[in-house]
Amino acid sequence: MAQEERLGEVRLYRIPIEVTVASRSQKQVALLEQPSVKVERVLRLRTGGGDFSGLQLERLLITRNRTAEGLGLPLPAGKLALFGRKDGRRILIGEGSLDDHTLGEKVEIRTGSAPGVLARQSAVPNRQNEYQLTLSNDLPEPQTVEVELPLEARTVKGAKLVKRDGWMLWRVTVPANGEAELTYRY
Repeated sequence: MAQEERLGEVRLYRIPIEVTVASRSQKQVALLEQPSVKVERVLRLRTGGGDFSGLQLERLLITRNRTAEGLGLPLPAGKLALFGRKDGRRILIGEGSLDDHTLGEKVEIRTGSAPGVLARQSAVPNRQNEYQLTLSNDLPEPQTVEVELPLEARTVKGAKLVKRDGWMLWRVTVPANGEAELTYRY
């Protein structure tokens, strides 16, 4: 494991073994290993107007960079691999990348698309800028989905939107083998 050192505002990581890297080559080194980070698994879709069908959602793991969540150390930008256990064996869950994160910051790790959960959207006939969005879940367990819509978006019926990070957010749990619908305009 690499050990963090500081030189003013710069963070350096000393590798505890002798390492040589030839010109134009790379060396893979574990920077940190955190065995029990508390994360929330969320699927995300960012959309606006227009029709689409069969669109896969992005899979994210979300946490805060705090000791209480199993982190609590400055996180440098770089690539990462996420592992889990199944039947006592270590398996690769996904690969992603990470931006720099200081203590207390929200951390989102994108790990690819989410098979089994699809989105389709179509314009509502005879209604200008009004859309019907349907999320379908073919998986045997419910899925938490966040749909980010333009700031001008307003629901026509049912769901409530909240403003977050420059988007209007619809957060919904799509039932196992079920669907969730939103009618909105903007």
